[in-house]
Amino acid sequence: RVGPDWFVSASYGNIFVWDVVSGDSLGVVNRVDCKSRLSLDSGDATALHYNKLELVCGDSIGKVSTMWIESGEIVQSSQVHEGKITCLEVSSTWAITAGVDMTVRVSDLVRGDTLYVLRGHSRPILAISFKRFTVVSASKNGDIRTWKIQSSEEDAT
Repeated sequence: RVGPDWFVSASYGNIFVWDVVSGDSLGVVNRVDCKSRLSLDSGDATALHYNKLELVCGDSIGKVSTMWIESGEIVQSSQVHEGKITCLEVSSTWAITAGVDMTVRVSDLVRGDTLYVLRGHSRPILAISFKRFTVVSASKNGDIRTWKIQSSEEDAT
């Protein structure tokens, strides 16, 4: 993931926020300095999403954690999947995740609650996209599914 002057990478339970100094107008990177190192309680980071203040991370044991980038403080962490999270999208206060447990899950980032569990894939899910209350998911066997999420806490269709 890339911001205007920084990017985020992850490796073995550590999340790095990097400061990028451009060399010229073409955006050639001359120097990259690590701004901060954030650590998860457990598991390895497998999916990331961030904005200017916070980072949302899915991990290898199925947890979704939200942390402040500046301090590294984990402000919310909850068990969402049974196994590794393979992809993650964030929309407002929702985390939309998918994993090796063959489910797509929609969670409330503030409370940590799972709002929806979407089942139907027969293989691990490798990619998701979320826009206007619609989730599109693709699994390892090539299946693509479309899910419509209700704006209230009704069941997804």
